[in-house]
Amino acid sequence: MPNDLHTGTDRTILADLVLRPDATEVSRSRHVVGSVLHRSGFDHRSDDTELIVCELVANAVEHATSEVRVRLLRCGDTLRVEVHDDGEGDPEVQAPPPLSESGRGLRIVDSIADQWGVVLTAGGGKTVWTEQPW
Repeated sequence: MPNDLHTGTDRTILADLVLRPDATEVSRSRHVVGSVLHRSGFDHRSDDTELIVCELVANAVEHATSEVRVRLLRCGDTLRVEVHDDGEGDPEVQAPPPLSESGRGLRIVDSIADQWGVVLTAGGGKTVWTEQPW
């Protein structure tokens, strides 16, 4: 799994959102991403991408105290999602107990995204990214 941000020159920013660290922002991020994907002709993977964004934003809101930045990019023939927050730690896929109400977000992301990774940023914080074919 690659562990860096896409740095190619063939990238187009489709959406760049700054969200409050509040659980109500999860549904807002899903709505905005769904609208952008519909306008961009990416309806065939819209549900998957909206779910990825919801899971990553929910994790960021739960574990960070900062604003959460969501970027949706087209990088050549790849759709990329980036979610940045100031939270510490390196997110990992968990194996929660069967009756647990949380802990499955990255497992869901891992099962949907073609690839994903985490980039820790200088001074704290991280960006979790995913990629899917356009």
